[in-house]
Amino acid sequence: MPDPENLPRMPLALPPWRSEWQRGKEWLLRALLWLWEAFHAISGLLDRLNGWIAKKLNIASTKWFVGAELGFIFFLGLGMIQVDEYAVALAAWIVFCFIWASKAASHEWKTQRQWAKALKTSSYLLLIMTCCVAALVWTNIRRDSKEWTNFQKLRKSKPVAQNKTSTPAPVLAKSSPSPTPVVMPSPYPAVTPRPTPRHIPKPTPTSTPISSPSPTVTPVPPPSRAEMQFSFYTLDIKSVPFREITLPEINGVVTVDFFARNTGENIATNGELIIYICEECKFAKEPNGFAKLSGANELQRNHSFQRVFPDTFMPKMTFEVMIPSKYAWFEIAGYFYCDLCAKSVPQVLRVYVKR
Repeated sequence: MPDPENLPRMPLALPPWRSEWQRGKEWLLRALLWLWEAFHAISGLLDRLNGWIAKKLNIASTKWFVGAELGFIFFLGLGMIQVDEYAVALAAWIVFCFIWASKAASHEWKTQRQWAKALKTSSYLLLIMTCCVAALVWTNIRRDSKEWTNFQKLRKSKPVAQNKTSTPAPVLAKSSPSPTPVVMPSPYPAVTPRPTPRHIPKPTPTSTPISSPSPTVTPVPPPSRAEMQFSFYTLDIKSVPFREITLPEINGVVTVDFFARNTGENIATNGELIIYICEECKFAKEPNGFAKLSGANELQRNHSFQRVFPDTFMPKMTFEVMIPSKYAWFEIAGYFYCDLCAKSVPQVLRVYVKR
């Protein structure tokens, strides 16, 4: 019987998302390990370079060399930004961050605990990464829409060489020769022309009648109108026209105050205001400023006015009207006529009686 330990075993089946996650984790760990080794290699190379420079210059200590190099690269990046060399500035920031990170990764902390060393190194590297990203973003903001380097400007401003190949001249189509006309002999004898006299009579000028220009008819624009607006009397100009109101009845008489405004663009001249009250209503007394024409309706009164300027008001007018007790409201109609007024239409005011 075969030994079960020596039998081939099937590999453990993992779900696809699990295998992808494992593969991604391995790649991430490898990248971090490579980056850590790169930091240590850069730090060692930099130490050897600084030692060689110190040996050539007869300098005993190289502790301040790294600070001087970082300061030089930092100010180099700032200077490149001032002269619009943003690509060189980005390269300077990247080199600056790599050198800084390599020194941080190889730094020997005084603490003996491994987790404390790892925490300090990780925090230091995170700070360096944040500063690097901020420097790159700030450089891109300063660049805005400019070119990355001045060489791109020179390349764009360089004139394009014209093609030296000459364009062949267009070939014109040969025109076919026109046939020579054949002159037939005339059957009539040739006439010898007479010599022209030296004195040539001048032509007599004929008088040309001067044409009068046709008159240009310019259309005359119609005159602007005057427009009268009937309203109850009020001190609030914005509420005009004020067409409905509630008034008290005192001793069977309702006192109504009204006026009118010219809302047109021209002066209302030689005007007439005609008032009508309801059929079963009566005037308690003749209103001031109004006339009762002979033969006119008992419900009609006329008021003449000389002129009303645009956007101005007529003086307040007052009626005292008696209405039957069976009515809760009544109406007053006004008609306006003047020289420049449009065709008059009735403007009705309604009064609600408060008893």
